[in-house]
Amino acid sequence: LFYLQDIVHRLQAISSVPIILFTKGGGQWLPQIASTGAAAVGVDWTWPIDKAFERVGQQVALQGNLDPAALLGTPEQLKIEAENILRAVGGRPGHIFNLGHGISQHVDPNQVKVLVDAVHGFGAGNGA
Repeated sequence: LFYLQDIVHRLQAISSVPIILFTKGGGQWLPQIASTGAAAVGVDWTWPIDKAFERVGQQVALQGNLDPAALLGTPEQLKIEAENILRAVGGRPGHIFNLGHGISQHVDPNQVKVLVDAVHGFGAGNGA
């Protein structure tokens, strides 16, 4: 944590660009990670996004947290997984939809389009 905070402070000293801090497997330390001064914290797919919001409140924005393996499933299942995350967020401000870690080179690019369309469609259909 000391080193993450040091990196955030050093970057803030030279730039006003908002910092998103991601630590894989860091769900149990979300309040401490949120206190580093970063503008947002990335949440991997192993920690429920609604629980992440409960842990940090509105201290930082949260980014995440679709399991990247969902992109290897069917388009229908991918849409369901994306909508589950968006429902768990519940319209809270400060959510950046993203994968909960990196994308595999084996993912069909069309699946990424399905995901983006699902996220945009959910927001349009629910007033988000």
